[in-house]
Order: sequence, then C-alpha cells, then structure tokens
Amino acid sequence: MAELRDANSNPWYVLMTLYGEQEGEWVDEELHAQNRAVWNAWSCQGLDDDVAAEVAKLARVDVAETRGWAEMAAKAKRRHRAEMTKRNKESDFIYPGFLEATAEVKLWNLNFQRVVDLSSFIFLKDAVFINSNFKKETSFKNAVFVEEGVFESCKFKGPLIFFNSHFLKGANFWDAEFSTGFTFIHSRVMGDARFYDAVFTREATFIRSTFNGYVTFQGAKFGLDDGEHLPDWDEVDPISGQSYRQVDFSDCVFERPTSFRDAHFSAAYPILEGTILHANTDFSSAKENWPQRPKADPAQARESCAKIRHALAKQGLPDEEHFFFRRKMGFAAQIGGFWQRLPYRLFGLVSNFGESIARPLIGLGVAFVTFAVMFSAYFNWMNEFYAGAYGGAAPFTLSGSNLFSFLGLHRFYFTSLRFAEMHWFVQLLCAVEVILGLMLLFFLGLALRKRFRLR
Repeated sequence: MAELRDANSNPWYVLMTLYGEQEGEWVDEELHAQNRAVWNAWSCQGLDDDVAAEVAKLARVDVAETRGWAEMAAKAKRRHRAEMTKRNKESDFIYPGFLEATAEVKLWNLNFQRVVDLSSFIFLKDAVFINSNFKKETSFKNAVFVEEGVFESCKFKGPLIFFNSHFLKGANFWDAEFSTGFTFIHSRVMGDARFYDAVFTREATFIRSTFNGYVTFQGAKFGLDDGEHLPDWDEVDPISGQSYRQVDFSDCVFERPTSFRDAHFSAAYPILEGTILHANTDFSSAKENWPQRPKADPAQARESCAKIRHALAKQGLPDEEHFFFRRKMGFAAQIGGFWQRLPYRLFGLVSNFGESIARPLIGLGVAFVTFAVMFSAYFNWMNEFYAGAYGGAAPFTLSGSNLFSFLGLHRFYFTSLRFAEMHWFVQLLCAVEVILGLMLLFFLGLALRKRFRLR
C-alpha cells in the first residue's frame, strides 16, 4: 500500500476546509457553514439554474450556495494559496495552483487526523478517497455525489455518517474497513457506519468490506426507479435500457448487529455471496421494500433470499422468514428447464408457496363442483343405476368422498354405488380426484400451520 500523506497537502481537502479544520469532539457549525458555502459555490459554477436548485434541494442547503462563486472567487483563491502554504511548511513545498472546476476530486492515500465534516457538500465530479485513513468522526450527512463516490480500501476508525446522502451514480466501498467504537445519542447506540436514509441511485459496491462495529442502513434506498432521481443526469443502461443497479455485499463480514430495517431495494436483491451476517441482522419483510420483477440473475437472487431467510430464522421471526422463503421459491421457479420449473410454479399457483389459505380452499371448491358435474353426466347416462343410488346426491357424495378420502367415507357409499361396476374412465377420475384432494388439503394445512404458528 502506498504511504499515507497528510490531508493538508491535498488541494482538494484544503479547499473543502478553506476556513479551518474541525477540532474537538463537537462540530463548529459556523465554521462548517463557511467551508461548505465556498465548496458548493465553487463546485456548482456553470450549472443551469434548474439543476442548481435541484442539487441544493437534495443537499438541503439554500440555492444561493450553488450560485455565488463569481462574487467570492478572488478572495477564495488568495485564501487557498495562503492556507496551503501555512499548512505545509516544508521548505520544498510548491503551491500546485488553484483547482479547475472540471477536474475530478481525488484524495488518495490521505491520513485524516481530525473530524472530517463534509455535510451538505456537493460533488459534481468523481469523488475519489482511495486508501484514505479517517481516524476520527467523518460526516457526509446530506452530501450529494453527482458522479461516482469512491471510498475503496478506506479505513474508518471513528463513526461514519451518511445520513440522507445521495449517490446519483455509483458508490464504491470495495475492501473498506469500518472499525469498532460507538457513540450514544439520546440513550441509543448509534452505528459506526450510519447510512440512515442514504440514497444509492445506481450500484453500491461493498465487496470484501469489514464492518467491525454497529451498522445501520435503515431507510436507505438502493437502485431507485426511473423518475425518482434528477432528470437527465442518470444515463440509461445500454444493454437493458433500464436505470438500475445492484448492491453488492459479496464476501463482507458484519461482526456487530446490522440493521436494514425499512431499506428499499427497488431494482434487485442484494448480492450476499460469501457474506457473513451477524446473528442480529434486521431485514424488512414489507412487500413494497423489495422488487417485484428484479433485473438480476434468478439463481443469485435465490441465494440472497436463502441467506436472509437463514439469518431471520435464527432470530425466531417466522413471518419474516417465510416472506423470504416465498421469494426464494419464486426465483427457483425461474431456474432450469420446463420440468424443473413446473413443481415450483404449481406450488406458487396453488398455495403461494404455503402462504395462502384461500387458494387451496378455492381449489377444493372448484374440484368438488367440476368432478361432481362429470359424475352427474355419467349417472344420467346410466339412468337405471342413477335412479337407485341416492338420487341426485350421488355425484356430490362421490366427489366429496374422493376429496376427503382420509375420512374413510368410501366405506359408507362405494358399496351401494357399486364402484367396481362403473366405467373405467369414471374410476380413473375418482383416483385423480383423490390425489388432487390430498394435495390441496396438504397445502391448506401448510397455510394454517404457518398462520397459527403450529410446529
């Protein structure tokens, strides 16, 4: 790994903290407002008024912050040169010049010793923080990343705050490390990595990241649907024509309780291949929080649902567990050839994978009437036999006996109905109805067991 450098040697960081760095345990709001106003005005220069207003709304700042660069440019440039010279007193230091607004934000291999408060900052270009070391609290609350935010291989030693941050393109936390240590706010333990209400419009990559502390993605949104992000800023995927991406937690390690409560996965299920989830990992089972037609490999989505289901089963949450069981079965019905998919599809059609009580009951009713009508046609055809066997009730008696064969009703009715003398096709229909009845009753019992927690 490359040697870490002091963040004050980086012109981007100096511009972000032009009026001074945060010190102490509490954020100086007045200092932060001064720094933020300079950065937002500089980064948003040249934007159309409508776009500037939309960005300001996402960052929760006054629109004037995105329009005032012309008035402060000369003063900011002088101060930037003075600050860089002041913070880098080495004799061989050479001022690198002021930053161009079109350049990407690159803060590589930096060591941040103090509180880093970039709340409500707007990054119009790629923001790259590769291999950076954040030793104290880092806040990107309400920050807007119009292009990709890259935090690859970063190490966060203190709390990391991404409350309501917006990633309009990709978010890359590949191989990042979120270390231990936590804070108490209003008598609640707040996670080291706090992505509360964060918005990931495109892909979010956390491959091989390690979460040593508490983590919350509560209320986060992954892969927003079309129309839920800035217009004309999100490119259309050239292959699918859709604007969606996955969230990838492959090979991640969650060592402390993790919350995905009320997190929304609009386009695809998270990839959890090789992921180690903590026993107290919380996922929402609300239907609206998960995609109905995910744009993903069904085998991959099935494995993700299986892993989530396993984590919830260990916590004794049967409703949540069964929700992801149904999703797992639904993806299994999309894998393989026709005969491989057929059992899963029938399972889903007849009982919604063991969830529905109504479907098996409706199936029993339809089967009862359908077979009774066919038996009635046979008894009408065999008029003399029909007249002597329970009259008009014979077809319904036979159909009901077949569906509820486990009750032994055949012993009472089949002798007088002379079953052995019936046509072979009618005997075949009876056998089919017996099997169908057992299957439907099994699915009904499965749904009742699930509904009333019978074990």
